[in-house]
Amino acid sequence: MIQESDLTRIGKVVKTHGVNGEVKLSLEGGDANAYEYLICRVDGLFVPFYIEQGGHRSANGNIVKFEGIDSITDAEKLCGTEVFIDGDLVNEVEDDDLPYDFFLGFRIYEGEKLVGTISAFDCRTANVLAEIKTPDGDTCIIPFHPDFVMSVDRDDKRIEMNLPQGLVM
Repeated sequence: MIQESDLTRIGKVVKTHGVNGEVKLSLEGGDANAYEYLICRVDGLFVPFYIEQGGHRSANGNIVKFEGIDSITDAEKLCGTEVFIDGDLVNEVEDDDLPYDFFLGFRIYEGEKLVGTISAFDCRTANVLAEIKTPDGDTCIIPFHPDFVMSVDRDDKRIEMNLPQGLVM
């Protein structure tokens, strides 16, 4: 039986798309096309759904077709369900394809200087923003853009960034 502690939440199914069972996923970062299957919480149980056909990727989601979901009626049953990935798959996925929530608790460094720890993400705009708790207890907001990320150490939960001058004091 699949346990929630073994999963990483990446978003939810927001609506149907078309009449052949496709659904639109609202993702908190990442790309559903990077996975062979996704896990949905259906009636309190975690059920794997294999991706039959990947689709369009936008800033906040994907349109996918799951195996066995072949009609709009089938797809409607998934609307509103949370979507997860198997935690074991996280290490096999590129950093750009991971959900932003995966990086909660990571420490941000600029050179050897600790900027702070990621406490939240704001994905409502085209540019994803990371809320950072600084070592002195303040909060700052920085763009969490791949162009600024120099390296990611998943084991040490450390992200090295090269931020625009004057963004962080």
